Amino acid sequence: MRPLRRASDPLTPDRTRKRLSRRELAAALLVADGLDDATIAGHLGLSPNTVALSIRRIRLRLGLTNRADLVTWVNARRDPDSPATRLRRLEANTTG
Repeated sequence: MRPLRRASDPLTPDRTRKRLSRRELAAALLVADGLDDATIAGHLGLSPNTVALSIRRIRLRLGLTNRADLVTWVNARRDPDSPATRLRRLEANTTG
C-alpha cells in the first residue's frame, strides 16, 4: 500500500484537479482572482454562505489551511497562456 501524501506535497502528481468539480474549480479560480464570498456568490448564483462552505470543503479536500494557500495552489496550476491570464497581464500593463 502506498503512503498517503498531502495535495500540497510537491512530489504528488497533479491529480487533484480531477477531484474538484467544475463548480468548485470555478470558485477556486475566483478566490485566486481576489474576490470575496459575496462577489463569488453573485458570479455563481449561490448564497455567500454556500460559497464559504464550498471554499472550506475545497481547502480541506486539498489539505490547505487557509485562503492564501488556495490562491497559491490555483496560481501554481494556471496555464500562463490561457486567454484569461493574458487579459490579466494586459490589464496590469495598461494600468501601471
